[in-house]
Amino acid sequence: MRTTILQIFGAALFAQRLQLGNQEPRIIRITGDPNTPVSMERADGVKDYVADAGRGRIHHLAFGDWSYADGERKAAVPLSRHPDTNIIWGANGSMALGALRAVRARQARVLVGGIGGFWDATDSPSASRLARHSITDGLSERRSVIV
Repeated sequence: MRTTILQIFGAALFAQRLQLGNQEPRIIRITGDPNTPVSMERADGVKDYVADAGRGRIHHLAFGDWSYADGERKAAVPLSRHPDTNIIWGANGSMALGALRAVRARQARVLVGGIGGFWDATDSPSASRLARHSITDGLSERRSVIV
């Protein structure tokens, strides 16, 4: 199944705008319940971006419960196993902010972002220095948060 342009846009915007320079993207993906179609669409958007770009490596895909706490848990172990990770992509803002906490705890140099976040996620104290971009599909607004 080919993902929607919105899902690809989120992954592409994240990977291209975060100034990785010549570094190859090495990515951990964190998404929601695998039985939820949007979980797989958002995870597949990253995979499709890597395939279309012809560069990058996906280290890990973790399924979670869309929460901040689970985003932190789902980022911590793969970061230990793949210390060369330079991007974590959360399928929503809460999981991305949880992953950001794991990154900060390790003092790792990892770019963290997500799609489908809520505006209040980027208004939290832990979200300082976040940039946010809004995109829409004409039916519902999707939000992309980028650290």
